[in-house]
Amino acid sequence: GARSSLRRVVTRGNVTMRLRSLSLAGSLGVLWLRFGPHQPGCAVIPRAPQSAPWGSGLRSRATGSASFRGLTALDASLKDFSLDAQRVALGSMPVVLVVGNEAADADSIISALLYAYLLQEVSVCPGEAPIAMAKCFRSDMMLRAETKLLLGLCGVDVESLIFVDDACWHTLRRRAVKLVLTDHNAADGLLTDMGDKVSEILDHHSDLGKHPQVKGQSRCIAFEGGVATAASTCTVVCERFLAHDQGRDILKRDGGAAAKALLGVILLDSVNLDPSAKKACPRDFAAVAELRRLLPSAEADGDGLFDVLNNAKFDAKFWSDLGASACLRYDFKRFTVGTRSCSLSSVLCPPDALVAKAGWAAAAATYANESTIYGVMSLTRSEDGRLERHLALTSKEPGLALEAANFLASYEKGMIGLEPAEPAGSAALEDRPDMLVFKQRNVGVGRKQVAPALLQFLGSLDQPT
Repeated sequence: GARSSLRRVVTRGNVTMRLRSLSLAGSLGVLWLRFGPHQPGCAVIPRAPQSAPWGSGLRSRATGSASFRGLTALDASLKDFSLDAQRVALGSMPVVLVVGNEAADADSIISALLYAYLLQEVSVCPGEAPIAMAKCFRSDMMLRAETKLLLGLCGVDVESLIFVDDACWHTLRRRAVKLVLTDHNAADGLLTDMGDKVSEILDHHSDLGKHPQVKGQSRCIAFEGGVATAASTCTVVCERFLAHDQGRDILKRDGGAAAKALLGVILLDSVNLDPSAKKACPRDFAAVAELRRLLPSAEADGDGLFDVLNNAKFDAKFWSDLGASACLRYDFKRFTVGTRSCSLSSVLCPPDALVAKAGWAAAAATYANESTIYGVMSLTRSEDGRLERHLALTSKEPGLALEAANFLASYEKGMIGLEPAEPAGSAALEDRPDMLVFKQRNVGVGRKQVAPALLQFLGSLDQPT
């Protein structure tokens, strides 16, 4: 076909940028943007209004000024954005870090990636490059089968993501001018000393009250009256897309890749909007309805997507082959109150299978010795599809696990529904005689309810009697 080229020069301050696009048979192909002779970039986007509050700029689009990344006239796909992350990470431009929580589950990883993508495409951060980071080791992505599968279905190679053990991480910390938290609302772990840079929070957990500088629309926490008002942070991110006049077009790009990514996570987190799972909220139903409308008709039925992802998540062979330490690391989070802490590992295999694994006692001891209270939350699926939950508690302080269990049993009028249970492999618990195992009658209660309850218990220990 006919080949034509288009050149455009944009000047920003004392930096001149030359953009060349190559059109092949009438459709735009490869783009180059150069910052001097050796720094390739990828796009140009119009600048958002200077007066718009951080995050609230998603509601309108200005034109005229240029940023260093993204081109509104030549839309970037989610795949393109993810592939560009490594190049941006190795550059020198100021960055906006968008980071999920340390459990690094599907919701954390994909909510961060999709929100960073939206920030780029609508030019909320002119002169700054939004970049998502997965808050886990690169090698730990092998534990996240459903996340890898969903990203692959959306054209994203997980190898293109940024992880906390990547060589570029320390450089990104220095270059970060803003920090956006998704799926948690307090900068912790490697981000603790960056709390003053937190500029936006998108979450669905109990508000810990950190980062008071983040207010109004920039502090969107879907949790009220002791319960989550969204099953997934991806629901909150979806709402941000839909609130922007270009959001639906961005979600529909590349066969609806971004819409599919958000839809997959929301369905996983809400258990396919099943009321019996007690997860789905009206906001989730609304988000799913909108996302399905944006997908090609052949993919609009979310049931097929949920089944594929859920089967990968609960794959029995995967969990059978996984070692004890990897199981406990799969979905791990630590919470602190004052000088005390509680840690929770969420696993998708039954307690008897977990404690029967070689090295179980040593792996559990490692986590227990680093926290005041350590718990293992088990969610399993029976052959007929019913969900079951178990909670195991232990502590390095004698008798404290039992005190915590008694507190949880009466918490919120017995909301959790704890009842004593002994796994079939309980002999393997001999090395941890203070580990108590309970069955949860209320399968709808997960870590976002148990963690605040344990923090409340730990906080009560320092109160005068």
